[in-house]
Amino acid sequence: MAPDPLPIFLNSVTVEINDLTIGLVIGIIFVFFLIFLSALVSGSEVSFFSLSSKNLEDLSAIDKKKEDQIRNLLSNPNKLLATILITNNFINVAIIILSSYLTENIFDFSSSKFFQFIVQVIVITFILVLLGEIT
Repeated sequence: MAPDPLPIFLNSVTVEINDLTIGLVIGIIFVFFLIFLSALVSGSEVSFFSLSSKNLEDLSAIDKKKEDQIRNLLSNPNKLLATILITNNFINVAIIILSSYLTENIFDFSSSKFFQFIVQVIVITFILVLLGEIT
């Protein structure tokens, strides 16, 4: 029986953690803030396009000004959707760029560029989709 190649691969991968500076900590906090904004924008898309006329009537009884603003936004749904999607894409690109910079400066992937790819692409994409799009 042939030996399992995974333990050999994992034994050859070494990742060192560099010192955290205040700039890197601020960057990490900013990434989480951007993920929160992405979730907020994605939630606004769902909330705007799932409003029924009954919901708007109920809102009219509570706050007529907000109901008028929402109806104004919903009067041009293509523009509203395009604005929401473009905003979310800008936020997601900022998350990807900043997190790529942070992983490059926090971790030393000099022994395995493949593992660097795994962390920067797959892990960051998973976190972005899980926290920014689904929730």
